[in-house]
Amino acid sequence: MDPAPVAIILRQSPDWGRLDDTFLAQTDAFDRLIGRPPGFTRGNIELWNATFLVSFFETRSFLKELCLRNLRLVRGAEIYAGPLPAGGQASVFLFVDDDDWFRPDVAGHLLPHADEVDGLTWWSIRYDGGVAVRSDADGFCFTNNYAVTRRAIREVGFSLDRFFQHGHANAAFQSPGFCPAHLKLALSATIKHPASTVALEQSLAHGMTRDTLVASVESFVERAQRHRFDRDTDWMAKPAGEITDFFRRVLRHLR
Repeated sequence: MDPAPVAIILRQSPDWGRLDDTFLAQTDAFDRLIGRPPGFTRGNIELWNATFLVSFFETRSFLKELCLRNLRLVRGAEIYAGPLPAGGQASVFLFVDDDDWFRPDVAGHLLPHADEVDGLTWWSIRYDGGVAVRSDADGFCFTNNYAVTRRAIREVGFSLDRFFQHGHANAAFQSPGFCPAHLKLALSATIKHPASTVALEQSLAHGMTRDTLVASVESFVERAQRHRFDRDTDWMAKPAGEITDFFRRVLRHLR
């Protein structure tokens, strides 16, 4: 069977549903990977579990499954979790965290450029209960708004490893000999749900307390209940509704 024209590469992602507190001993290494101080992740998990009956791991497991359901809807794509696909056999390579989403027709917008450029970026949607299209960041690599083409791998000689983390991808996209293009389309969304690294960092910036954590979840749900998706973002409506329902349940079960 021929490989799918698009490879979606899922970054580091544990089996959240099988984790227990023994995982906490490993979180300092994860903090270093994502550029956070030691104890950041462990402290957030412990506070979450002390606040809500729906555990942090259960929450992240739900969000990952929602992400995987979204990825399976991307037409012409195959999902890779673990080692990067050998040999650069796909035409386009996408990268994603385990709680982000792609528009189902993203491949159709990228494949026509696979032999013309080395990489592509597009507008990223930030979803935190409301929608913000980051159209002012042309060419910047967020977690899932960039792709590498087969031309970069086969002809120019770039390694996929250089693009795995989006910070490294930004540097690679600006390196000599790399030819990128930017599409003025919103083809993906980063989900800043209350259990995401960014949301936890922002909500707990002035102290890790139960009240600030609960307030963060409440604010997310309130924004989500008010938001109405337009024609360009209506592909997000169903999973966004599922997230809202999930965090309503979280709020109903406080410790």
